[in-house]
Amino acid sequence: LKSSGFSELVLDEGFKQKLMGEVDNFASRGKSVVSKLTILLHGKTGTGKTGIARALAVEYHRDLYILNLSTVNDATIHKAIRKVPPGAMLLIEDCDCVKATVSRTAESNADNPPLTLGGVLNALDGIIPLDDCLVIMTTNHPDNLDPALIRKGRVDVSIEVPLISAKQVNEDYFERFGAVLNRTEPLLGCEVYELHRRANLRYGVCCKPV
Repeated sequence: LKSSGFSELVLDEGFKQKLMGEVDNFASRGKSVVSKLTILLHGKTGTGKTGIARALAVEYHRDLYILNLSTVNDATIHKAIRKVPPGAMLLIEDCDCVKATVSRTAESNADNPPLTLGGVLNALDGIIPLDDCLVIMTTNHPDNLDPALIRKGRVDVSIEVPLISAKQVNEDYFERFGAVLNRTEPLLGCEVYELHRRANLRYGVCCKPV
């Protein structure tokens, strides 16, 4: 992982508190109460959803497994899920980018069997327990997802990743680099990273990518 946890990220403070509060609450409940926590992170392209997920894995000391839905079908998705050990974290990125999660129809082909919505749902909350697992799903377009995928009880928490306020960006920049940055508009996470990359070149301060 190219991340040292949340210390390397500039995040909206309200978002960070809500996200970490949910994960802390899950971790404190005990394995006998709930087997997994599923969080849907949604927001504009470039808000940093992937970086946030990777930072979560580091922050909570969980091995990270990434599932690409475009590379599996109803049979192989179960094989992939079985490889996730107890106590790990499963990241499913851009979960709206496959037909199975936005439409209930799938073209049947004996040589290339499809991934269906039922296959996804069975894998996530079916016979494979995913014990003590933190599941993070990301999407830029939550409204495109089939309601069955993100209903209450299947997705425990849905959190929008907001832009970062100009005030927070300016304060963080001064703290990291000792320089004044007079931004007036909120920024995407990717825009903040680019500011830090340029500042690293200018001031020679270590700024690690996520």
